[in-house]
Amino acid sequence: MIGILSPWPPSVAAGSGTTVSQNRLVDALGLAGAPAELVNSSQFATNPREIAERKLANDQLGAELERFEAVIGIDGEGWLWAAKARKRPYVAFCEAVLANVVPFEPPASAAVLEVQARWEAESARAADLVVARSEYAADRVAFAYDVPRERVAVLPVPFDVDAWCGALPLLPKEPIVLAVGHAYPRKNYQALLAAWPAVKERHKKAVLAIVGTGPEAQQLRAQAKGVPGARILGHVAYHDLLTLYARASVFCHPSLQENFGLAPLEGLASGCSLVVHEQPALMENLAGLPGVWALDASDPDLLAQALIVALSTNSSWRDTRLNALRSKLNPLTVGQQLRTLVTSLTRSSAAR
Repeated sequence: MIGILSPWPPSVAAGSGTTVSQNRLVDALGLAGAPAELVNSSQFATNPREIAERKLANDQLGAELERFEAVIGIDGEGWLWAAKARKRPYVAFCEAVLANVVPFEPPASAAVLEVQARWEAESARAADLVVARSEYAADRVAFAYDVPRERVAVLPVPFDVDAWCGALPLLPKEPIVLAVGHAYPRKNYQALLAAWPAVKERHKKAVLAIVGTGPEAQQLRAQAKGVPGARILGHVAYHDLLTLYARASVFCHPSLQENFGLAPLEGLASGCSLVVHEQPALMENLAGLPGVWALDASDPDLLAQALIVALSTNSSWRDTRLNALRSKLNPLTVGQQLRTLVTSLTRSSAAR
């Protein structure tokens, strides 16, 4: 049994894309014959009081972790235990790479994140192995946390393309621009809303649907008032989300910071045209694919122009654009890759 320590809640509504990623990690390991237990060992901190609570919870981690074959710590979780004398291998999973998130946050939030970024760095330096979700993220981990690049393995987020496609209801595409993500400042939804009036002027029937909760949700609702055709939907049930993906013609992901970017891949697998910020982690999976417009999404004018063109392109994107991702992101493949990494660590640990 592999133990996965996480500060993120199991609920997607409360925990954002990292929650989706960690849940898929458990499923992928199970497919590979390596059962894993998700342990919500603390809560990711959003204020100074929660900083103290998270540190206390981690300080109390100890001998109970020795029951696992190996321990994976997500976003720094388990950093204090990892630095102790221990019998089990520890793998630092840098999902967030918090040092890269800090610049996008207001001062109060940035201060709290900086503390947790230091913990993530400590976990990476104490780990037997570090895992990042893309080549870009691995480079950033090595640079920001002073970890040799050769100690950072790249393992993508598992995504079963065919299962996703099979779950989508069979519905005609409509002039809907869909955006899905936790409403953090770095997701850049304010620029998307600022771009929308120009899009609506050219495409009278177009609708913008933004799905997700988060720190900026209330501000986005206020900004969207009076913007024709713009809807801030908050969290929606999974069935309703699949319906939106099936109906949408364009998926827009204007996020300025990503380490992988699962939501755009869901849009791609839903047959949508994609309009995304030209961010290196995204381009590792999307570069060269038809129906993808990548640009500087911090500029609302450029964003509006791309959305206008994408909505004007009445293409039915061929399923073959998913072929490379089917193989790369296959949950069984990813699970087997991680199992191999963990097995090599446990063997090395036993030999010591």
